[in-house]
Amino acid sequence: MASRNIGLSLIVFSGLLLGLIFSQIGLFFKPFLAYLLMILMFFTCLKIDLADFRRIKIEVIFVALFLILVFMPLLSLVGIIFKPLIFTGILLAFSCPSAVSTAFFSDALKGNSSLAIVLTMITSLISIVTLPITMLIGVGTMIKFDAFSMITNLIQIVLIPLLAAISIRRYFRRASESVLKYGNFLSNILLIFILWGGVASGINHIEIDMKEFLVINLVITFLLTIALLISYNLGKMFSRKDAITLAIATLMKNSVLALVIGIITFGSEVMPALVAHLIGQNVLLIPLVLFLR
Repeated sequence: MASRNIGLSLIVFSGLLLGLIFSQIGLFFKPFLAYLLMILMFFTCLKIDLADFRRIKIEVIFVALFLILVFMPLLSLVGIIFKPLIFTGILLAFSCPSAVSTAFFSDALKGNSSLAIVLTMITSLISIVTLPITMLIGVGTMIKFDAFSMITNLIQIVLIPLLAAISIRRYFRRASESVLKYGNFLSNILLIFILWGGVASGINHIEIDMKEFLVINLVITFLLTIALLISYNLGKMFSRKDAITLAIATLMKNSVLALVIGIITFGSEVMPALVAHLIGQNVLLIPLVLFLR
């Protein structure tokens, strides 16, 4: 377990580094990110049984919804120390739903993968309402938000892989076990490409003094660290598995959604905050992975 966790931290670090240094190459993966996430989700869901969903505690979901959709936007108010568009980017990033990769990291760190999938779906659906309202209250702007596209992506990236994996587990048990033998290795490779393409997509839009970008990164990472510690300790009221998933679901936000909304609604000046958040949430996975070993 310890060696696997160290390996995972190196994979996350490699994906981020490649995205920062070889961003032009990373842009090649951008059109394929949804498909890579689908495959990653499929491998993760192969380890989940339908009974796992019935064991999810409703109290955990309510705590998670508060942390993800209420606490995180409130925490982002610290970003008001920056100029308005940087604060706008921080608020947008912190207000987005949990990322699809939450399920993968929950599985990799021995958390509750079924809970992670439920939280991803619920927060994504609720944020169709909460995200525009939060941005309207916080910065006085009604964001351009394609709810239909978001639901379609959710079906494509989460629901279809989940149903496919459950069907294969039920009707082709031996085949699913054979696929799982190579699942961890392939998932790690996919994760590198996803991080590489995701970071490169944001870096490509940044036009800012690197000193200011570093300060934004430090502040966002500090805020995310607070969120990580609070969510993990709240989760321990239920179980260690739930605590791990709660921490990851609170930390890992849908950065792709934030980048799309940010560039369409506010322009390139919000991108430094969005990219800093994307980097920060993945960088914090490294100490989290090592801590949980």
